[in-house]
Amino acid sequence: MLAHAKTRNLPVMVKGILHPLDAEQAQALGFQALMVSNIGLRQSARWATPVQQLPAIRPHFKGLLAIDGGIRSGADVLVARCLGAELSVIVRPVITALAAGGEEAVYALLEGVINEITALCTWCGVDDINALNADFLASDVGQTGVSHE
Repeated sequence: MLAHAKTRNLPVMVKGILHPLDAEQAQALGFQALMVSNIGLRQSARWATPVQQLPAIRPHFKGLLAIDGGIRSGADVLVARCLGAELSVIVRPVITALAAGGEEAVYALLEGVINEITALCTWCGVDDINALNADFLASDVGQTGVSHE
């Protein structure tokens, strides 16, 4: 797959990375992006969450770093950004909004997330989400996860 994508100049993202050594291997193999994800294991407190692993993975991968899992709000997006993610994937709230209220509800949800991100960036004193880093977080945020809904 990676070779096929390279012949067409297409970037490839690998999903399910939770360990720095896996991030290093993905970097060595030529993947351009990683999706830090525990593939649904979030329901058990026994497993590391993606947000817990972001700080350990970021130094081991130089491409785009995305997070999938536990992102429920604009605040969660900002936490993920502070810990090194350039992209956050919001799934469960979008599906819930779609089922409950259709396309209008999804637009309202996403508008709310964007507004929350904008407000929180302003409260942090930055006008660009990319200016955020771990210094903006309480020391235990990456250890406990994002949302606990």
